[in-house]
Amino acid sequence: MLQDKAIGGEASVEPRLSLAVAAQMALIGLFALAFLAALYVSRSVTVPVLLAVVIGTILSPLVASARAYRIPRVASAIVIVSLLFGLLAFFAAVLTAPLADWIGRSWELGSLLRSKLQDFREPLATIRELYSALQTIGQDATQAGEKIMVEASSEKSVAETAIAVLTPAISQLIIFFVSLIFYLVFKNDFKLSAVLAFSNRKTRLEVLRVYNHVEERLTQFFTSVSLINIALGAAITLAMWIVGMPNPLLWGVLAALLNFFPYLGPAIVTIALIVASLLSYPTLAEAAIPPLIYTAIHVIEGEFLTPTILGYRMSVNPLILFLAVVFWTWMWGPIGAFLAVPIVMIAVTTFATLWPAREAPHLP
Repeated sequence: MLQDKAIGGEASVEPRLSLAVAAQMALIGLFALAFLAALYVSRSVTVPVLLAVVIGTILSPLVASARAYRIPRVASAIVIVSLLFGLLAFFAAVLTAPLADWIGRSWELGSLLRSKLQDFREPLATIRELYSALQTIGQDATQAGEKIMVEASSEKSVAETAIAVLTPAISQLIIFFVSLIFYLVFKNDFKLSAVLAFSNRKTRLEVLRVYNHVEERLTQFFTSVSLINIALGAAITLAMWIVGMPNPLLWGVLAALLNFFPYLGPAIVTIALIVASLLSYPTLAEAAIPPLIYTAIHVIEGEFLTPTILGYRMSVNPLILFLAVVFWTWMWGPIGAFLAVPIVMIAVTTFATLWPAREAPHLP
């Protein structure tokens, strides 16, 4: 009898434990959803601040080096941020005129494609006739829908539209640079506050170790990637000059800058090169050369050069990186694609520091 009660008691405890675990998991899931929703709603402030933290972590060794020469942190931070702003302004000045010229010529693409696709006229005509025949099926049985007239609103002027577009970008740019200056000046105070937030000495040491490891890995990674992208841009510039592509410097700078955006950046460069090549070369065979050259150089850089320089210990699972790029691009736009890499690296480095991987078992 007592044994039956004991068995019944154990059986009743198990559902309670499973319900408690399910409740905890549901609570964690709700918190994660609320946190992501908050990040999405506050993206106009969160994105420039987080970008400033990442860039500040990468540039902080420069401030530390200046401090070794007794240069105040405020002065070195202002100089570094001013140089960064000047570099961005230089790239904007270099890219604006050629990009505007190519965008202005984009209207030629349709007529050029029609002239270059003469060999495909008959197959395309057959497909077009088949499509027209399919459209006529059941046309008598259907009634024409009501026409929806869309009229452009003339209430807003061009100036108001430009102000509405530029104001958020300028405000986010100001938030970024101001946050970057404050982070470079008070980075050690931020680190100290993060460590002292915990009362246990062991936990403090663990947080400090994770912080230093993340900072070191981000700095090494982005310094190496920056040098690789500069070499990539120089190679693309030289290759485009050899094949006679107009504005070779434009394509080199675009390749170097957009290579910081995994998957998204190279795809944009490839599409832009295809369009520009169609506008620049008389035949499709010649127009295919610049995109193929860029693809070949990018494959060599991504599959051989970067893994060799960085080492596989700093690499991230490509599937995890791809999913992170997709998710953060959906959340925060193009800047999210750039921030996906440091976010993944911070997460991977934190887990690797707190729970070091043991020797992997041999799998059949």
